[in-house]
Amino acid sequence: MKVLSCIFLMLTLPACDGIRGWFPGYTDPKPSQAKPDQGCNKDLTVHYKNNCSKQLIMYFTEITPGSSFQCEGLGNLGMIVVNETKSVTVHKGKIGYLVFAEDPEGRCNSAHRKSEAWVNCEQSNNEEATFNVCR
Repeated sequence: MKVLSCIFLMLTLPACDGIRGWFPGYTDPKPSQAKPDQGCNKDLTVHYKNNCSKQLIMYFTEITPGSSFQCEGLGNLGMIVVNETKSVTVHKGKIGYLVFAEDPEGRCNSAHRKSEAWVNCEQSNNEEATFNVCR
């Protein structure tokens, strides 16, 4: 893990060079269970590139900080093939949650997930960022 305070938390945390301070308060070296407690202070467009060795299914939802959601609420954004980049926008006041799954079971079963990410841009000076799905 290159940077501990990344914009997102992943089970397999990818490198996030140059992105610092986007996840205030989360410095645990393995913070994959932590959920941000503040929403974005602006709209943030996040681009995820599938640098993994196989195509994945991308799921996404936005929630209000402090609220919960059911895994069935994750919207299916379709397949993301190897080397493809897909984008999502986390709107002001919200936090985003993404799942990259190997099959449809990954929507609600972490054993079928390649990675997952919480997105919080509270202290970001940027309006967009690009990340890899895998390390």
